[in-house]
Order: sequence, then structure tokens, then C-alpha cells
Amino acid sequence: MTAIPLTFVRSQAGLPFVFTIDSGKIIRRQVVLGLHSEEQNLVEVREGLVVGERVLTARIDTLKPGSPVVVTADAADTVASDKR
Repeated sequence: MTAIPLTFVRSQAGLPFVFTIDSGKIIRRQVVLGLHSEEQNLVEVREGLVVGERVLTARIDTLKPGSPVVVTADAADTVASDKR
């Protein structure tokens, strides 16, 4: 299972997505969500992300796909999995 904080997920027209970072550019990625825990502030991502991808954590309303970015420690997290 891959889980990310609920705050990483955005929505437009009812469709959830996250911003990932690839080669210094922002990529908008549709995701399929599963179970969520508001207590732990986590949501399962069933489709749309790959373990090791960097997910943008900053909530900046002016972000657009294709925009160049410089990654800092506070702006992105790497997707991890608890699969063994």
C-alpha cells in the first residue's frame, strides 16, 4: 500500500490529483484513492503514483503543470510503500 498525507491531494471537478516533480518540472498526476484515515491524516493511493516519485507538498495555488521548480527539503516528499 502507498499512502500519502491528505493535504498532498488536490481536486478539480471531483477528480483527485497530486503534483509530482520530474526533471525539474511540475507534473499533474491523476490518482485513484482508497482508504483514508483522518486521524492519521493519510490516504491510500491505489493508482497514479509509483514508489520513489517525488510529490509536491507545498500548497501554492498558482502552480501549473510544466512550470520549472527547484526542490527543497520542505517542498517535496518521496513516495514510500510499506510493502515488504
